[in-house]
Amino acid sequence: MLHPIDQQIRELPSTPGVYRFYDAMDRLLYIGKSVNLRTRVRSYFRRDGGHSYRTDRIKDEARRIEVTACGSELEALLVESQQIKRWLPPYNVLGRNYRHFPFIKIPNEPFARVEITYQLEDDGGTYFGPFPGINRVREALDAMHPQFRWRTCGQLPDRACFEQAIGRCSAPCVGAVGPAAYQEQLDALAAFLTGDGDRQILEMEQRMHAAAEALEFERARIMRDRIATLLPLIRRQGALQAALSELDCLVVLPAAKPGEHLWLVVRRGRLVHKEPDVTPRRRRGLLTRLAKVMAAPPPNLAVQQWELDEINIIAAWLHKNRTNEAAIGLANRPLAEAVDEALAYMAPGKAVAERVPERRIAGP
Repeated sequence: MLHPIDQQIRELPSTPGVYRFYDAMDRLLYIGKSVNLRTRVRSYFRRDGGHSYRTDRIKDEARRIEVTACGSELEALLVESQQIKRWLPPYNVLGRNYRHFPFIKIPNEPFARVEITYQLEDDGGTYFGPFPGINRVREALDAMHPQFRWRTCGQLPDRACFEQAIGRCSAPCVGAVGPAAYQEQLDALAAFLTGDGDRQILEMEQRMHAAAEALEFERARIMRDRIATLLPLIRRQGALQAALSELDCLVVLPAAKPGEHLWLVVRRGRLVHKEPDVTPRRRRGLLTRLAKVMAAPPPNLAVQQWELDEINIIAAWLHKNRTNEAAIGLANRPLAEAVDEALAYMAPGKAVAERVPERRIAGP
């Protein structure tokens, strides 16, 4: 007996894309991706069995299928991730939620407090991260607090508190520091979190050694413990920025037709441009368009929460396919040279030595 969607399967394209199963009430059941839509969807309805419980349920309940054709497996991976998180199908247990990583936030307001948040909003605040865990962030902020002395009170009181007495707050509540000077403290904290941490750590080490020479051993011990807490955070933030900077490349893929290609531009881990194959006669136009893409400001090194999964998808895909597709690094090299090298790679018997390294942007 034919399944109700057998005819729909016959009409599916044999290209990369995303497929969606719907039941008799037109409710979305499941979203998946494949490099060959027709073959993948047909596999759900094989008669030889061997399916998981979930696949059998999908097969029994599905009455309609929709597809979104994509130009490459990478695009299909990104579209699948976006659609699962948008529509939350019941049979997509994995991938329904963005992975939650904590960020440090400095709000855009006078005498701002430093906060920890999981939600990034377009509110004018400055966000730093992502960080691997909430406990590490709390420990790091506790170690940084005496250095940058931001306020922690909910509302500015009318008198100084114990935090000011022990040197952990600059006391804007009683006018001990004005708005400009307080903002300088926060700017120094921001610099510490975005690449100037080594200088600050060096200053802390100098104060630690000075305390030890003055026989203030308890103070030296406290400084040592703060440095030990902050060093992993500074190194991780530096590694994050280096990883995003390295994920800058031109990718060329074989298209469905022999001899045709798909061109992708990845900048700081984001897919920012794609276009189909170009003939030698139209090569100048390709270079012009790619040059405009590369001349535009790159995506911010500050990763937004919704971007984390997609950056990891792109990084993992580049690493997985580093021996199958051309991934030419674009940093500090002429665009025309990268294009010529990519075209040479696609010719029979050629290879490209330079590859994009494996990167995982954030983890538990």
